[in-house]
Amino acid sequence: MSYVEHFSGAYTSMKQYQLHVLCRLLIAVLILCAQDKTQAQPALPDPTLLLQGVVSSRLQFPALEMEVEMENSDSFGKHTADYSIEFDGERRRFRRLDPPGRAARAAYDGREIVCYDPSLQVAEKRFIDGYSRDFAFDPRTLGVNHYFLAPITIHSALQFEDGGAAVLVGKELISSNETWHVKVTPSPKWNNPEGYFIDVWIDAQFRVHRYVQNGVEVVSYYNKDVVEGLPNKVIATRKVNGAVNGYTSCVIRKAKLIKDRLPDSTWTIEGINPPNSTPVHDIPSAARVGYWDGTRVVASFVEAQAAPVRVEKSKVWFFRIILCLFAIAPVTFLVKRRLSRQGKRPA
Repeated sequence: MSYVEHFSGAYTSMKQYQLHVLCRLLIAVLILCAQDKTQAQPALPDPTLLLQGVVSSRLQFPALEMEVEMENSDSFGKHTADYSIEFDGERRRFRRLDPPGRAARAAYDGREIVCYDPSLQVAEKRFIDGYSRDFAFDPRTLGVNHYFLAPITIHSALQFEDGGAAVLVGKELISSNETWHVKVTPSPKWNNPEGYFIDVWIDAQFRVHRYVQNGVEVVSYYNKDVVEGLPNKVIATRKVNGAVNGYTSCVIRKAKLIKDRLPDSTWTIEGINPPNSTPVHDIPSAARVGYWDGTRVVASFVEAQAAPVRVEKSKVWFFRIILCLFAIAPVTFLVKRRLSRQGKRPA
């Protein structure tokens, strides 16, 4: 082998070696870049923890007094009603802000619900399961209560506890809000059919922006949080075969914290204040338990009629102010008249 051939072979081997080393270095750099990129990405949240955060934040809502506008549209037409709502934990009271003849009201003390129906002119005691006479939903379920029904709780709305499963679908934008889409396979305790899912879109503050269950989509708006985590507007849209066949909306117009604990009577028949002599029915036992006399349930209609009519304190003060105004006018007139006569007398 000539010197030139030897040198050429050595040169070729050196180039191959350098190329091999360069490829190995390039692969190492790519691996390091991939590792840095992986480490730079934030860890994905646990979907179960997101759902638990929603439950925890809702259960910590303070006692509130609100005025809301409810609007419902279905095959029977569009109906709007305004309500005054107080709630403290599970306990709540709903009163329609309608003329006296149409002012339905209901209260729930955590065990049973009492309601007054002005069309039937009766007061009823009921268990909350199955109650749908009027709106009396748990305000803590706003945004996850697809039918605004009284029996729905934050637990029954999400159904992931006690054996349910939650899967993180991914990150999605809902009205410019970054949310995590969580798909829930409900716990067997809820007896849902196979293939039944609940979809929830949750942001980093555990606010629910979208909720889909049983063909109903609920969208929440947080333009002015009344209390952290509580939407000020909710719209539930019902669909059949992809076509909208109705909706229910709830808009909170006013809200304020209840600083002093409300008396326990707020959540009872006394709190809904039916007219005197109103029959009181106990629906679970299918019995008439008596008549409301303004302060308690009595057995006799005659006894209820004889009881003095209870007037709310606010109304008492209102009537007092009106009487004072009526009294001031004639007194002022008489004083002016007397002074006028005194001024006309000759010196």
